[in-house]
Amino acid sequence: MAERLAVTLEDADRAIAATKAAGVPLQVGFNRRFDNGAMATAELADFVDCVRTGVTPEPTGADARAALAAIESAGSGRPARVATAGRP
Repeated sequence: MAERLAVTLEDADRAIAATKAAGVPLQVGFNRRFDNGAMATAELADFVDCVRTGVTPEPTGADARAALAAIESAGSGRPARVATAGRP
């Protein structure tokens, strides 16, 4: 999705004129904080850094297994067994 410089053409013209008068660049940014691709990239980079430095990543595998069990339970309406490491 593209970001707008302004809502109206007149507002855009005023922004352009103001930046020219101030001698500064004009740019439109896009916040990628909630972009799925950006989030996955950040999580992968954090995981790789943890592997390289020997730090346990957050969440841990146990946390992930508990989250998967909670999702299963919410979907089925029944309690779900939380798997332990090495066992399904």
